[in-house]
Amino acid sequence: MAIVHGKGGSFSWDSGGGTESTKILSWTLDLVSDFAEVTDMGDTWKTRLAGFMDWTATVECLGDEVAEFTSLGATLTGINFQLSTGNTLRGATGICTNMGHSVDSTDAGKLTYTIQGTGAITAP
Repeated sequence: MAIVHGKGGSFSWDSGGGTESTKILSWTLDLVSDFAEVTDMGDTWKTRLAGFMDWTATVECLGDEVAEFTSLGATLTGINFQLSTGNTLRGATGICTNMGHSVDSTDAGKLTYTIQGTGAITAP
């Protein structure tokens, strides 16, 4: 298994005039699949069928007092998650469903976005 260092990672999305990327500190991407249980009463082991897939992302960045509220409820298109150079998940679309602020007296203010996927993510 290859080891990836976080400093090569990035998160970006398309806007009307080009690609935007805030001052990203970290991001997480959770991929899930629904399933239906189809176990027969006489079976010993449970049986399941794969269902719909979904994803949610959380992006932590340095706080921006001016532009931060404009993304809440917005649909972000062309979302790209980069783990390292050349290893990018591309073309996703999602809705910014939550924004959280955090402030520490010994650190810069942070803003955390939660993005709910509205379509597939594709690998290169």
